[in-house]
Amino acid sequence: MDTDTCGRQVQPEWMEFARNQKKSERKMTMSVEIQRNRPSDAADTRALWEEIFTEDSAAFLDYYYFVKTKDNQLQTIRTDGVLTAMIHWNPYPIRICGSEADSCYLVAVATKKEYRHRGQMASLLKAGLRDCAKAQIPLVWLMPADPAIYEPFDFRYIYEKCEGKWPQSEASVQASGGCSRQEVFPDSFRNSLKIRPLHPEEYAEAAAFLNRELERRYQVYTKRTPEYLAVTEAETQTEDGHAAGIFSFGALVGVFSYWVEDTIILRELVTTPEYESGEDRADLTAAVRSFFRAIPGLPEEITAITTGWLGERKPIIMARPANLEALMTRIKAKRPRTLCVRVDDPILPENDGCFLWQTGSAGSSWQSAPADAVPDLSFTIAELTQWLFREQREEFPELCPLRSFFNEIV
Repeated sequence: MDTDTCGRQVQPEWMEFARNQKKSERKMTMSVEIQRNRPSDAADTRALWEEIFTEDSAAFLDYYYFVKTKDNQLQTIRTDGVLTAMIHWNPYPIRICGSEADSCYLVAVATKKEYRHRGQMASLLKAGLRDCAKAQIPLVWLMPADPAIYEPFDFRYIYEKCEGKWPQSEASVQASGGCSRQEVFPDSFRNSLKIRPLHPEEYAEAAAFLNRELERRYQVYTKRTPEYLAVTEAETQTEDGHAAGIFSFGALVGVFSYWVEDTIILRELVTTPEYESGEDRADLTAAVRSFFRAIPGLPEEITAITTGWLGERKPIIMARPANLEALMTRIKAKRPRTLCVRVDDPILPENDGCFLWQTGSAGSSWQSAPADAVPDLSFTIAELTQWLFREQREEFPELCPLRSFFNEIV
């Protein structure tokens, strides 16, 4: 088997864990069909992807169609036998207030230009949301090209990424002559940090580290697993990148993934808290600079997405509850509280109605309220989403905030 410049096997472990799914078909009309995972969908949806999303490389699509289409749902519309619209519903396990749940990440939402404004995308979104509600999926999320497309379906922003330019190192750091990607030792005499790409046998440790650090900062985030990191490695390799670990005296203190465009993109940098400020942050700055300077041919500029300590915030992920009960029963409050909540959901009738919400530090219950109940709070489903993910709620200060972290690309 081939190896890369680090001496590692090129074929990643994600080839072994991909799973096939078969989904049923449902006809809309004689000439227009909503379909799920037809045998020809991989080739046909890739052609539509290449037509609409011209910025994506062939290498990236090779990776995507080898990995992601093994366990996602390809939902399509064919008009007179021609594929004219698609959504890829990619499964991700997420953590919500300490408990695990399934979720779906919508990507490659596309309609052929000549078939737009005919309601095809609306039909796909509504059908997919109904499927997710039946499957007890609490949350569906996406990265919109234009939020106005998804607002009529009650998607609202829940996550702001924090992105900024990586500072120039104050230390005089010189890359070692002939140093490979395998390991870099910064010159700073007091800097113990060493950065190198992660090995597959380290994915379990790195996943546990990421989950621990994200759990201390956020209430809603995608769960990291060894398979997650194997896929991250495969994905970043399509753009000359890797998943990397930051080590201090042999202990893992940070994880990031990167790829290379006009600049180096640190897609996600998570460290232990001490590296977010002060002297340790200066050490991290120098170590990251040293790592990339040791790799020939890379640009000097680095853009990093962090857990909030660098850069400016920008809304990036929108979400919508699919099965509201599955979401609300996972939310916790600092003290017990019972509320009657009225929710208006025009797409998913199981979410529509008046509900009795009993919540506390151990979790919540969510059930239909008596017919004569008077609501304490009333929301549309979109308003409820915004309210839940808001930092402060004057009418319910006991409720734990739902801070979220979503940096997935596909």
